[in-house]
Amino acid sequence: MIRVERRVDNRRDHRRSVAPRRFTPLPGLAALCLPGLGHWLLGEHRRAVMIALGVGFLFFGGLFIGGIDAVDSFENRGWFFAQLPVGPLVLLTDRAHQAVFQIETHPFTGVEAIGRAGEIGTLYTASAGIMNLIAVLDAAFWRPRPARRVTDV
Repeated sequence: MIRVERRVDNRRDHRRSVAPRRFTPLPGLAALCLPGLGHWLLGEHRRAVMIALGVGFLFFGGLFIGGIDAVDSFENRGWFFAQLPVGPLVLLTDRAHQAVFQIETHPFTGVEAIGRAGEIGTLYTASAGIMNLIAVLDAAFWRPRPARRVTDV
């Protein structure tokens, strides 16, 4: 005779213990306008500061490394679309680049970075855009976090 042991699992079903995600468009749009603002509106202040610092470091680090040429909607259109989720700051930077640093008569004779610095700066700023896009989706499809329990030691 074969003996079969039955394992009893007393844990609750994890799908019932996790709150469902809700679509909240206002924090999503706020996060698209200013990195971290959506999470700030949701009451997650620490996460909002971390998002703002991370996206800001990547974006301004990319501008520092590659110069203002790192954001260019004319020559680097694909990278520009990756940079757009950072928010209006990308549009202002591109506007300044097109108005001040590009010469009207010949569009390819502008101020460019030397060597690979321009490419690295573009990659940094595009990484900031993708990172903020993830934060926008997290703020727009928000799941309330369970309250932490304080235990006596």
